[in-house]
Amino acid sequence: MIRLDTVKLFIPAEAIQDVNMQGLILDEGRTATNEDIIYQEYKTPSSPGIGLKQVTYKLGKEEVSVELSAKILKEEYYKLINRNTIERAFDEVNSSSPITFDTGRAIDTATVGKMDVTDNLHLTSSPEKYLIALNQVRLNDRYNVNDYRQPGNKGIVIQGKQKTFKERMIFYLKELDLNRDKALKNEPYFDTILQQHQGTLRCESNYTSFERIRNVCGTSSNHLKEVLMSEENPNLKLFEKVTQRCKEYQLYLQLNVARYAGMGLSQIEKNIGRETIIKGCNFDMNLIILFIKEHRAPGSNNSRTIREYRNLLGEMMGMEEEEMRDSLIDEIRIKLAG
Repeated sequence: MIRLDTVKLFIPAEAIQDVNMQGLILDEGRTATNEDIIYQEYKTPSSPGIGLKQVTYKLGKEEVSVELSAKILKEEYYKLINRNTIERAFDEVNSSSPITFDTGRAIDTATVGKMDVTDNLHLTSSPEKYLIALNQVRLNDRYNVNDYRQPGNKGIVIQGKQKTFKERMIFYLKELDLNRDKALKNEPYFDTILQQHQGTLRCESNYTSFERIRNVCGTSSNHLKEVLMSEENPNLKLFEKVTQRCKEYQLYLQLNVARYAGMGLSQIEKNIGRETIIKGCNFDMNLIILFIKEHRAPGSNNSRTIREYRNLLGEMMGMEEEEMRDSLIDEIRIKLAG
């Protein structure tokens, strides 16, 4: 079942019940004229309430965009926005938005413009161990792996390097994230949701185009109802894609347990030099590739050298530690599969 945290919805005029223009301000930078039709956008000056980030009224197009997060579900936040909670989400929108909707019509007619597909993972070990294990994705040079740079939190960001579409997945400690939310802390249900998220590793993948949303949900349109009824599992699919290449290299490494068995002295010396380079590049395969390309002679065929460095990088992670990381990665995979 698709579960969402942050989502941007486009809702047509037919689903609007009432508009309180006093709660909106004109966005002059978004005013235009086309064939004598004046297009104007009015938006909320700030977040109207917890979980409701922005409401924009588009005159001329007769459409409303609503940006919200699952925090709008209050004590049901842990459940996230899904086919079973979407009605509650719209009821809460109506309680704080200057624009109110017919809930049934809004659900039937809304389309999804952006979304974060989300899973709350309760695992057997501390979440920090899984973040360390996820660093093995650095073996896959098709992805950039960086720290999740949010103050007071811990996490990892995995981002595809391809140019044709954006591919981004993050894992972070949700309990720490909740403790940073000053507004949420003042709510009477805060202790309940904090307890629900205790020890939770949050997994999110981000989709920002109509085409990608249809692709990952396996739908023919971007209609909210169709997206929420999808039986696809975008986070599991992306996780499999991200970790598959790592498994291929690990399988090779399992056949080479004794690191220097059968090597001559010159080969051992070469490996020790390469190990120094790997450590200097902070075990980051992308930096290693950059180092190789910068220091090899122009026109050199680098593919074999890169492959050898990648294999050595995997060996340096340590076979015992690697087995432990593999089991942690497999546990994430099982949890995502639900």
